[in-house]
Amino acid sequence: MERGNTAKIAEAKAKGAAAYKEGRFADAEVAFGDALRAAQLSGASSVEAQALGNLATIRKSQARQLLGNADGGGHRRLIEAVSLYQRCLELMRATHARDEQTEMKMLNLLGMCSLNAGLLRTARRFTLELLQISEKREFAFVEELQARL
Repeated sequence: MERGNTAKIAEAKAKGAAAYKEGRFADAEVAFGDALRAAQLSGASSVEAQALGNLATIRKSQARQLLGNADGGGHRRLIEAVSLYQRCLELMRATHARDEQTEMKMLNLLGMCSLNAGLLRTARRFTLELLQISEKREFAFVEELQARL
């Protein structure tokens, strides 16, 4: 990745994080969108996944504000969050930066957003994936503990 792109991505991520913390979701969305485009241009897959996750989190936060409105904006935002989190998870799984803890977090977010959006089969699928990883980790921990005894 070029030095200029690295600086541009870092600046965009910092702006997005600051705007999000202040509740300025539209500004955060623009900044994380800039980070996403710069990451895509530079081929930085892990940064691209982070930006997608950040954009999904914005949609989830917007949904929380809009749920109950007659126009259905909250539901639409949840559907968008699910789509963005799915893209983030797929990209994360395709890169060498695969991190089981982060993957579990994404699956949990996908399950919760899907459930809140009324996508029950989708929520079930992600929840089952999360449980499989959790059980595998617990089994590995128990085996390691038994080996030490």
